Amino acid sequence: MKKLIAIIVCALLAVCLVPAAVFADEGEILDCDESFNYGTWVDSFYWNGQRLPGAARETIDEYLDNRDMYNVDTRETCGFLGWATFYDKITVFGYMLNGEIVTSEDFFYPEESNLASTVESWWPGSGETIRRFLVTVPIAGLYGTNEIVVVAVLETGEIVKLNSENFPDRDTTVVFEFDPDPNATPTEAPTETPTPEPTEVPTEVPTEVPTEVPTETPTPEPAKEEKGCGGFASGSAVLVAAAAAGFVFLKKKNR
Repeated sequence: MKKLIAIIVCALLAVCLVPAAVFADEGEILDCDESFNYGTWVDSFYWNGQRLPGAARETIDEYLDNRDMYNVDTRETCGFLGWATFYDKITVFGYMLNGEIVTSEDFFYPEESNLASTVESWWPGSGETIRRFLVTVPIAGLYGTNEIVVVAVLETGEIVKLNSENFPDRDTTVVFEFDPDPNATPTEAPTETPTPEPTEVPTEVPTEVPTEVPTETPTPEPAKEEKGCGGFASGSAVLVAAAAAGFVFLKKKNR
């Protein structure tokens, strides 16, 4: 039972560790510094099919620093001679021009008799996958800014750019600033429609509603004492009442 449990645990651990051994998705484009490689190198730079003397990267930089050297009507091709060795086999070499990849089996270059053994002495196992390349790029019809870099396609499907920030001498990247295309139709600068300035809406001063003055309730005037006929009538009534009272009094007395 203990043995069965141990086997199951080991199997689970193996399954968990498998993803860590997967390098990258098929067809993924990698920089050389991100890939699993033993080493790469660029030996020489070619111009119009001629191998130029001197270290390749120094020659490339000399060209890039002097536009007059490469920005000429006689330019046809540029080329890169070198080698590369990865943990996986290289199926084909090519180049990337402004993001577009071109590959050809013709870019394989004959092996040198002592190269594989020399590199093998540096990195055991590297001699089995090392391949030489001579990649030629047509540049006669190019105008404007153009970036070129050599690539290696591995049997895993990965595409590795042979560039390097860690080891600049191995970098095959070039950026040519050619003259603009004289036959190109000039692109009209888009006419910018002026943004209309917002019309300021005048702030309307609200009309003041006049405060209505409350109507004052007039204080009633005290009733005036009536004179004239009214006063006379009242006085006569008093006299009549008094006379009547006297008459009644006298009548009782005579009894």
